[in-house]
Amino acid sequence: MLVAYGREFVAPQPYPLKTLAAAAGMSISGTRSAYTSDEVAAVAERTGRRPVRSTTLEA
Repeated sequence: MLVAYGREFVAPQPYPLKTLAAAAGMSISGTRSAYTSDEVAAVAERTGRRPVRSTTLEA
C-alpha cells in the first residue's frame, strides 16, 4: 500500500519508480506492478484522499 500511495496519491509528481524500488528493495519493474486497484482503493479509504493519478476510482 505504501508503493500505491507513493505512485497514486503524491502530487504534483509521484515518487519515481527508481526511488520506490530502492526503498522497497524491489526491481523497478516489480515496483511498477506491486499494487492493484484494490490497494489504491484501500489507501483512499484509510487516508480519506482521492488518488491524484489513478482513474480506477472515478465516481
